[in-house]
Amino acid sequence: MSLDLHVVYRDIKDEDKDFILNTWSNNQGAISPNNKCKKGEWGRCFKSILTKRIVIFDTIVACSRECEDQIYGFITFSVHDDYSCVHFMFVKSIYRGMGIAANLLDEIKVMPKYYSCLTESHRARKFISHNEITYNPFLFMMNEESAIELLQSKDSKLCGDGESRG
Repeated sequence: MSLDLHVVYRDIKDEDKDFILNTWSNNQGAISPNNKCKKGEWGRCFKSILTKRIVIFDTIVACSRECEDQIYGFITFSVHDDYSCVHFMFVKSIYRGMGIAANLLDEIKVMPKYYSCLTESHRARKFISHNEITYNPFLFMMNEESAIELLQSKDSKLCGDGESRG
């Protein structure tokens, strides 16, 4: 399918938060072993955590230039002095393969060294493996100061630091 999209990339707005929280929560709830949780329990608990984390993380939204409420995708991330971490990235299925995810990554300006939420996307796993991006779920839950301190620790072996996961 060929769509002529006029995409703009902007910061998150308050009215985007419900879409982002629901999309992220539903996606993570479908991934094993999260899908083993009691029905409804995963979404309720994870959404509660996300609501607190989303105000700490940076988020860029890909949307229509003509109507900024028409969201194509988004990326949620943290950028630090010597690394960045993608917490979650999503592009609606109809818009996948059109370069939106690559452009969202370009928007953060620093190639991610870590990702903190699992994905079942084949394209994402291939990108993660090719770019040697390391899975580190602790970066999702920690505050920025704790994460930086742990990363700079000489004893730190964060999930096999240096090994890509996918």
